[in-house]
Amino acid sequence: MTYSPPNRARRSAVRFFDALSARPMAAVIFALSVALLISLGAVRQARGISTRAVVHADPIELSTTATTTVLTHHVVPGQKVAAGDLLMTLDTADTAAAIAEIENQLHSLQAQMALERTQLGFNAQRNEIQWLQARQSVEYALQTSQARTQGSRLALGAAKGWRDNVKALVEQGVEPRSALLEAEKEFADASAAAREARASAATSRRQAQVLEQTLEGDLPSDRLLTQLDAFAKAEHHRLTAQLEHLKSVMDAAKLRAPRAGVVAYMAPVGSRADMSAALVRLMPNHSTTVVAHLPATTPAQDLPQPGQTVALGLICPDGGQVARLGAAVELAPAQLNGPIPGQVIHGLPVFVTLSENCPMTPGMVVPIEIQP
Repeated sequence: MTYSPPNRARRSAVRFFDALSARPMAAVIFALSVALLISLGAVRQARGISTRAVVHADPIELSTTATTTVLTHHVVPGQKVAAGDLLMTLDTADTAAAIAEIENQLHSLQAQMALERTQLGFNAQRNEIQWLQARQSVEYALQTSQARTQGSRLALGAAKGWRDNVKALVEQGVEPRSALLEAEKEFADASAAAREARASAATSRRQAQVLEQTLEGDLPSDRLLTQLDAFAKAEHHRLTAQLEHLKSVMDAAKLRAPRAGVVAYMAPVGSRADMSAALVRLMPNHSTTVVAHLPATTPAQDLPQPGQTVALGLICPDGGQVARLGAAVELAPAQLNGPIPGQVIHGLPVFVTLSENCPMTPGMVVPIEIQP
């Protein structure tokens, strides 16, 4: 059996607890200290994550809504500006020409519609006269055919009576057989005239019905006027929409500062500008976003989640909320680096959105506490 000396740490612990047992008050103080450390750890865990954050602001970039040219600068890079200050004017010659062309088209449309309405009015009057003449003609024909029908009916009755009388006289031997043949012929002619009068009357009635049905609907000129109004309305809407767009382009040609800040960049005068290029870059004076950098070794379960509340004490009583986490660990801003030269901090960025009542100067360092 080999002999192994007792462990040094074990011997130190034995001596420490022997000393405590010899001094009861020291044991009590030790127990209280351990309990205090445990409670402080629990309180710190309950209070959440306390760290420092830097007030962050993204530059505001202004661009154009159409391809144009930078005409005039009203400020210079590095100049402080207030919200609403005029920064740059863009060339609007092409837009002004397009606006004039659209306005001319609108005037021409109105004049053309007025002319066509007048022409349609004349045509409508002419058509109404023609319809009235046609109606009078049909009504005259209907009345004439009805009179002919009535006359032929009376003539047919008289021819029938005469034939019957002649037939009776022929049977009595008073009149010759030839008189009956003549009476039969007159009756046949009267029957044919009655049929022709009835047919003519039927044709006149059908013509009158067709004319009445036609007059119940819109006249051709009315239908054309309805179509003209629909076309004029659609064309006016199209031209007005183009005009409003061009006027908005004219308004956007004067770039103004949306917020107070410092001008960081301006596109040179005479340079070509399109919708994809930033013509002015403005750094705002105030921001409601701060960024903290948690250590890369922070366990995933301890990382804050979007929506968690953030306290800033008296600096911002309203506090804020965690907006999002960065995608990867990155170099923290210089304001968070330590005092030792060359010491840099890398961490996972946590973006916090503050209340609108707490605008701060970009670059400030503020203490924050992310609530659990």
